[in-house]
Amino acid sequence: MLPVSMQDLVNLRHLDTRGTFLNEMPIGMSKLKSLQFLSNYVVGKDEGNKIRELGALANLQQSICIFNLENVVNSNEASEARMSDKDGIDLLELYWPWNWDENIVDFQIEKDILDKLRPHSNLKQLEIDGYRGKTFPNWLGQLSYDNITSITLSGCRNCRVLPSLGQLPSLKHLSISNFERLEIVGAEFYRDDESCSETPFPMLEVLSFWSMPCWKEWHSLELNSFPRLGELTIRNCHMLRG
Repeated sequence: MLPVSMQDLVNLRHLDTRGTFLNEMPIGMSKLKSLQFLSNYVVGKDEGNKIRELGALANLQQSICIFNLENVVNSNEASEARMSDKDGIDLLELYWPWNWDENIVDFQIEKDILDKLRPHSNLKQLEIDGYRGKTFPNWLGQLSYDNITSITLSGCRNCRVLPSLGQLPSLKHLSISNFERLEIVGAEFYRDDESCSETPFPMLEVLSFWSMPCWKEWHSLELNSFPRLGELTIRNCHMLRG
């Protein structure tokens, strides 16, 4: 645990806690308005250390990892983090724990929360780990994210459908792993608009699928897809047959 008096360091500009095992942040991180770099934010359950504390940190730059997103109870809390306003963030990592009970999870609320965590379009790298919804919000894969070069999706074990990532014009590296319920990769992977004539995945160089135990079929409907693909990895996908 960090000192409870952290909120008094109002001139603090750089806080790097990587390699630590914080359970939550101290109360009142929103008072550190001079912060330009915050490596990690661990979402708490109490007033004063919830995700809304990030909303006041308008000058954050470079990267941020947000942990314990299971503690965000609704989309209003998520929207108060104002992630879409943080135009200096290049790398965003979002983490939920993998050991959750699907009987107590509202999948629509989970989707709404991720929707409100939408980053600024300046983002270059995105990692989502342990997301608990069944589908992804529409912002993931939109053309407006023309700076994204790398996406990692892992442990989204309840997702049945991949997001439409083929429309991202600068995407070079894509890793998808531990989607335990996904059975088919279909046309939605390439584009969400059938009228779009752009080549899917025009810049993708590296594509990997790992540990997809129910994946059976990959419908490669776009003959001109992946024109720059140089490396394809498929591992521990034992049901894949065509």
